[in-house]
Amino acid sequence: MVLYFSRTILAAFMFFIIINSGHAQESNKRLIIGTWSFKKMELLRVFDDSVAMKEQGVGGMVTFLDSVTVVSKKETAKGIEIKDSGTYRISADGRILSQHDTKAEIVKLTERELIFRVEGVFILYFERRDVKFK
Repeated sequence: MVLYFSRTILAAFMFFIIINSGHAQESNKRLIIGTWSFKKMELLRVFDDSVAMKEQGVGGMVTFLDSVTVVSKKETAKGIEIKDSGTYRISADGRILSQHDTKAEIVKLTERELIFRVEGVFILYFERRDVKFK
């Protein structure tokens, strides 16, 4: 009886984890769509070009167009310029965003705020921007 009860609890627990993992992935895939403005960068390790990296982020934006396409842009005196585009993937548990060979942990993702921890090197802070892709 105890063994049967333990297996039932374990099975229910595993089912709960699987369902919530799928929900997190779908929720993050849905929430991430849109344009995000770069707010700041927190360095976890200092290296030669870390100051330059921080300066390059100023005016930066990233737009997730759908569940696979991402475009990076920069606001300049001439307007918004496209810098790069590519594809991305969100992990099965909804916690890791991968682009090419770079992985970023999604620390926080809400309707207004996006925070990534990129490979233990830095943390990027973004806020949702209410603009459409042009």
